[in-house]
Amino acid sequence: MGLIFIYRLTYKSGITTESFETGVRPEDSMFDFLPEILRTPLAFLLVLGTLVFIHELGHYLAARWCGVHVETFSIGFGRAIFSWTDRLGTVWKLAWLPLGGYVKLHGLERPEEVPTR
Repeated sequence: MGLIFIYRLTYKSGITTESFETGVRPEDSMFDFLPEILRTPLAFLLVLGTLVFIHELGHYLAARWCGVHVETFSIGFGRAIFSWTDRLGTVWKLAWLPLGGYVKLHGLERPEEVPTR
């Protein structure tokens, strides 16, 4: 019965099922003020940045759960746009190019950072 109701409502009123279910017309977008050439790359970076954040957050939470101190949590490459330090001593960074990220754990140094004896 519900599917017949949706079909009749959308068929008779001329709206699509997508706009009926979500309340948003397909032509509405939060990026409508931007030209198309900027809209697609911006949406790509927004989605990819969100995925990178969730992925790196998994590394961060696993390290904290195992009792390992996290020195740096960074989203993006390049110079930091802004950064802050939380009460546990972790430096959180957001860099210019959000195509990746990293979580630096305590004890994971590069060979040139290890003091020689």
